[in-house]
Amino acid sequence: MTNSDQFDTRFNLLLTALERITQQIEQLGHRTDSNARAIEQTNQKIEQLGHRIDSNARAIEALTGTVSEFKRDRFRVYSLIADVAKAQADSAQSQSRMYSMMENLDERQEQLSQRQEQLSNRQGEIVEILKLLTQSN
Repeated sequence: MTNSDQFDTRFNLLLTALERITQQIEQLGHRTDSNARAIEQTNQKIEQLGHRIDSNARAIEALTGTVSEFKRDRFRVYSLIADVAKAQADSAQSQSRMYSMMENLDERQEQLSQRQEQLSNRQGEIVEILKLLTQSN
């Protein structure tokens, strides 16, 4: 083998090695592109997740406000129920006083009826006495 043959062999080996390296570089390039697409998809998913997190945070804030409103409303309802219960107690007490007054009025009316009857009887007696007195004169 001459120097020229050795050079050609080495040159051919070097070209083959360069072709393999070039193919491997191309394969790495394809893998890099594929990885870049995967990273872009992951970034999009992360961005969507961020939007969902923001949306959920707003929903939680709204629900927290709603819960606070429900607590205030519940307190108001309990307060109104207490007011109604007090008003019912006051009404029952007033009704009791009214029935007591009506009972007293019934008793007084009975007494007045008895007195009126007594006065009528006396008036009848006075009329009889006046008749007797007018007849004797």
